[in-house]
Amino acid sequence: ARTAWQQLKDYKRTPTRKAAKSPASSFATAGAAPQVFVSPQPGDVPEPKGPLPMADLRRRADQILSRARQAVESNPSLLARSRESFESQAALAMRGNADAALSAGLILAEGRPGVAVNLPDALNYFETAAKGGNLAAKVELAWLTFRGLSGLLSPNPAKARTVLEAANLQGSGPAAHYLGLARLMEKPANTSNADWAAAHFLDGSSRGHLPSYYELALLHLERRRSNPSLSAAARALREAADQGHRPSAALYSVLLRDGLGFAANPDEANRYERIALTP
Repeated sequence: ARTAWQQLKDYKRTPTRKAAKSPASSFATAGAAPQVFVSPQPGDVPEPKGPLPMADLRRRADQILSRARQAVESNPSLLARSRESFESQAALAMRGNADAALSAGLILAEGRPGVAVNLPDALNYFETAAKGGNLAAKVELAWLTFRGLSGLLSPNPAKARTVLEAANLQGSGPAAHYLGLARLMEKPANTSNADWAAAHFLDGSSRGHLPSYYELALLHLERRRSNPSLSAAARALREAADQGHRPSAALYSVLLRDGLGFAANPDEANRYERIALTP
């Protein structure tokens, strides 16, 4: 089972762009998994022998993210701003704004300081946005359909995959990302499924979906790929962190502090930790 840390997803969306069909664009189950080879680059450090101390790395990165959340929750001004952001989107959604309905749904799906997770209400917002023709909302609905929602939505992976594959062919980064997560849930949990998932995450990241960089890095760090690379994991995290993805910044700062992927660099580790701590 995937841990709570692995399920952390920052729902910040950046505009997606149309992408050419990749080896992962069809959710095929037959044939060899696509191979994505990683060449060493200047500044890379030798690959470690044996597994990484992932439990410790996650714990330390999680502590950074917890400090960021506590900083907002203890600051009345920041907490009010967080609530006002949701209320503003909810008000626009009530006036028929599909993009605002999507934003409100995303906030409720993950929660934020001052706004508790509320999946039933998130479902309603996604449905409203999807009826308004919002592709991203259709993708979020499909992911909820894949997993199901107790008492409201029965799990239907086959239906969800159909929607996600169609959205993926339209260049949706989140759709590619969710197809990758779905692939990781398949049994057996082997390198073939991990390599297929990695191909989907590469699609997602190439379309500007930052959580895909993070999941791709985890596949390398956990040695689940057929060709795992610590340096590739560090580069993926850095790419997302440089664009403001806080979970990636937190984990990358820990790797930099320990000299994993790149040579140890306390100053850079501190800089990326500050990115992770930015509200």
